[in-house]
Amino acid sequence: MKFFRTFVVIAALVGLVACTIHYGNVVDGKAVEQKIDATITPLIKSYYPGLNIGAPQCEPIIAIVKGTMGKCTLPVNGVPLQVRVASAGPPDMFKVDFGGKFFFDMATDEKLIENSLAHDYRVPVHGIADCGTPRERLVLPGTFVTCKINGTPVVSVRPPYLASGS
Repeated sequence: MKFFRTFVVIAALVGLVACTIHYGNVVDGKAVEQKIDATITPLIKSYYPGLNIGAPQCEPIIAIVKGTMGKCTLPVNGVPLQVRVASAGPPDMFKVDFGGKFFFDMATDEKLIENSLAHDYRVPVHGIADCGTPRERLVLPGTFVTCKINGTPVVSVRPPYLASGS
């Protein structure tokens, strides 16, 4: 009887392990964090060197099951941005990205808007752009962002600009 119970427990564990391997891939969270630090962090720093980019944060074990993907966060100036973790080919068997979204720093975009005001109107317009919060954003291509213009009676709201990515 004792042998039979041991056999049932072992068979159940083997079945559970086989199901786990069959239905999904498991990725070590530390390896994902290292990949984010090696790929996404330097890319953001190359475009926006003055931003404070924190350490990526992932669950210890990330299960990537068909149809679903894991997620981690990357804090940029205190704003936690979602990083997608998806299955991929060798050597890592996973990839990290922003899921088709582009990173925008509103302070940089506001300066670009303020500089363009002088060229968009017949007379130079000096205003302060305010694109709101969050200050760091992930935006899908084709998304319109509207910014307020303060300090000038000529323009009160900047027409939405189309986010095209960077």
